[in-house]
Amino acid sequence: MNRVYRGILLLCGCLVSVSLSAQIYHYVDETGRRIYVDHISRVPQAYRDQLEVRGSAMTPERREALELQRTERLSLQQQQQQLRELDQLIASLQTPVNLRGNTVLVPVRVTVRGRSAQTQMVLDTGATSTVFHRARLAGLPLDARPSGYAQIASGDLIETFSAPFDRIEIGPYQLNGVRAEVIDFQGAAAHDGLLGMDFLRQVEYRIDFESSRIIWDPARLASLQQMREEMEAAMTATAEPAEAPESP
Repeated sequence: MNRVYRGILLLCGCLVSVSLSAQIYHYVDETGRRIYVDHISRVPQAYRDQLEVRGSAMTPERREALELQRTERLSLQQQQQQLRELDQLIASLQTPVNLRGNTVLVPVRVTVRGRSAQTQMVLDTGATSTVFHRARLAGLPLDARPSGYAQIASGDLIETFSAPFDRIEIGPYQLNGVRAEVIDFQGAAAHDGLLGMDFLRQVEYRIDFESSRIIWDPARLASLQQMREEMEAAMTATAEPAEAPESP
């Protein structure tokens, strides 16, 4: 009987030993979720560089160190994501433009009933209203109604039309449900109309002639660029190993 008991105890000891040596692999997926698996083959290749092994034999110090590493990796990933979002904001405030002498051509996208057209508009602070050339919008289902007459550079009067647009996009700005003027421009033109003060008076901008860009909201752009520099410096400082203290 004693031999039977000794055999059972020995078997239990083996089972405990096997249980204690079992390992749990831990990683964090792209959504920030903690995933635990019992075999390395279940860890996607993309996450193996952050692999952590947890087992009953792991010391509290080792577990704490791994948890700290995981937290630092998550923090770095969050900072990198914030940096990417900041870069997108900075880019959105800078629009490439075509310069022809003193003429600035700004890209403007218009949409009517789900159909869009890309135009090149002259930035004209002398124009009261934004005016599109009808020919450039020929592919759109415009509902243009007569609205009056306008005098052009030659001194002639031409008929003007008013049309509703679902959306007009200029740089980072999106105007929804607005109306603009449309004319039947005669002859050849190197542009598709005039971007007038009905829009320009609502925004702050600066033309960078050296880089052929228009800067929207220059003060905000400068603030975002400074924020980016500070964030990048902080990330660099965090990544650098601390210097070992000098021996006395």
